[in-house]
Amino acid sequence: MDVILMIVIGIVTSVVLVRFSARRSMGVELTWGQSLKVVLWRGTVALVLGFGLGKLVGWGIQSGVLSMSAVKGNILLLVGVLVICGLASFAVYQWIVHRITGRSVSLKSLIKGVVHELGYLIAMLASLFVLFLVVGVLYELLR
Repeated sequence: MDVILMIVIGIVTSVVLVRFSARRSMGVELTWGQSLKVVLWRGTVALVLGFGLGKLVGWGIQSGVLSMSAVKGNILLLVGVLVICGLASFAVYQWIVHRITGRSVSLKSLIKGVVHELGYLIAMLASLFVLFLVVGVLYELLR
């Protein structure tokens, strides 16, 4: 049950971020349904690409091209996979939003979108941290 709740909270958070980000960075008003579509496509691309890259690393280990000791705990490999998946996810986000609106994709809009979305994510994470901190303190005081 906890996993389902975390997935739902993650999807709702992403939908809110996409709506605000699209409005602020591109001047596009997306409906809740369009935002959900963007989030689901974006998440699917990131997951498929992540699993695909993981499978490639697994094949590399099985074939002897990569060693398990070199892969295990390798931060650069993890960061590389995260960057590739994140960039592909954001490219799909831009593509879908621009396809919905009919606008063309420019480098300026891509950069502006990344900055706005990152800003909203940081603000939302800070708000969630404060909320969890307050709930935790209240829980300890009332226990």
